[in-house]
Amino acid sequence: MKEDICIIYFSRRPEEEQAFKKLYESKNVSNLLIKAMYEHGLETIKRTGYDYICYHEDRQSGNTFGERIANAIDETFLTYQNVIIIGNDCPNLNIKDIHFAASSLSSEQFCLGLTNKGGTYLIGLSKAKWNRKKFIHLPWNTTKIAGALMDYLAGIGHIILLDRKKELNHIEDVELYLSSAPKTALWLTMTMLSKNKQKRISNSQSYSKEPIHQFYLFRGPPASYSVF
Repeated sequence: MKEDICIIYFSRRPEEEQAFKKLYESKNVSNLLIKAMYEHGLETIKRTGYDYICYHEDRQSGNTFGERIANAIDETFLTYQNVIIIGNDCPNLNIKDIHFAASSLSSEQFCLGLTNKGGTYLIGLSKAKWNRKKFIHLPWNTTKIAGALMDYLAGIGHIILLDRKKELNHIEDVELYLSSAPKTALWLTMTMLSKNKQKRISNSQSYSKEPIHQFYLFRGPPASYSVF
């Protein structure tokens, strides 16, 4: 039943996330992209009609990522029988994914949405088979988490897998997403932001007496994995 399911939006606020993530060479554009990603996730959740709780940095508690997310799940299980945990780094998350996860939980099946980098963008769990101790000690914030979660859930029930999707945590991720993703509203917003920045750079170069070499769009540190 719908009243038995709650969505956990486990995410830093955009202004906090900006200190940990860079999605574009320009800091201002990166911050706007981070905000757009956050709002996309929140708006998608709202449109499902399910109850939801935002676990921002000020509401999270625990010394490790595993403890923080487990504490959020424990607290939600005080009221609900099933939870769907979602982060803020998947631009192609849609309402259909969440409804499918809810349907799986209603039929006593777990649900996972895996990313292209070994992470997860959605986790569907039930209170009846919740094992906090094992969950906390999974290899969070590593590329092994997807496989470990599958093993964990397979050991206590049946898993339904959603389509694999991209996660955006670095400049290179945004470049790949903009070049190959479906043309959604979020894609359009991110494309416009990046093109406007490139246009401003181009205009500034045209008035410069000397070549400008410091602008290398979409360059950044090698991609590394992060959960949610």
